[in-house]
Amino acid sequence: LLIITFLISIVESFRQQSRKIIKLLIEGKRYAEISEILNIPEGTVKSQIHRIREQLKQSLAELLETDTKE
Repeated sequence: LLIITFLISIVESFRQQSRKIIKLLIEGKRYAEISEILNIPEGTVKSQIHRIREQLKQSLAELLETDTKE
């Protein structure tokens, strides 16, 4: 439950467009579909997804590191 709450707080801190991309990915949309829906280039969608994944990895690593120190 702590991790879910933590992930929600991370996602809420993202820019609105990043949150929209996450929502569309969860809905099962492909990169090309997300590109059309948001009217942005597919390359932009891919790069933003990469950044989102990196931010999530880093935040989770920090949480786990903090958790193991306690």
